[in-house]
Amino acid sequence: MPQRGRRRERRPPPGRGGRQRRPGPGLSHRRAARSAVAAIRHDDQEFAGILRGALDSEEDPGDALAARTRNLAGILRASEWAGGCPVTATALGTAGRAPDIQQAAAEAFARRRELVHAGLTAAGIAEDDARELAHPVVSPLEGAEPAARVSRGEEPLHTAGRRLARLISCYR
Repeated sequence: MPQRGRRRERRPPPGRGGRQRRPGPGLSHRRAARSAVAAIRHDDQEFAGILRGALDSEEDPGDALAARTRNLAGILRASEWAGGCPVTATALGTAGRAPDIQQAAAEAFARRRELVHAGLTAAGIAEDDARELAHPVVSPLEGAEPAARVSRGEEPLHTAGRRLARLISCYR
């Protein structure tokens, strides 16, 4: 007869051989990382198409980028400032902690620089100048978007577009 007040030892069912494992926080972090990488890659393809289209639609790459920033401002305004590119925010929010996300973001930024470089060289800007200009062209585009979302205003994007057009005109 078992004694009252004493706990019975729980034993695993036969064939289990020990503790059952439950999915821990690592599993959910991996799923979140895969989702973030997928979102970055999707946005990268979408943005690349838009950027390529903008650069192909205008003879002057500065005019094309200024038009792109105006278009983006309209898209953000229409989304009530909730839309936008997940690459910058995701990359900054996980910097140093999620190598897969960091790698996907780095690839997205590199692809954007390559597209800008190709657009600039197609417009007659020297190869070395176009390569160097790719960074200062992509960076304001990436920075103006969150600034516009935070301020809930178009001016950061319009300013970036005008200044990029002016910068690029110096090399034509």
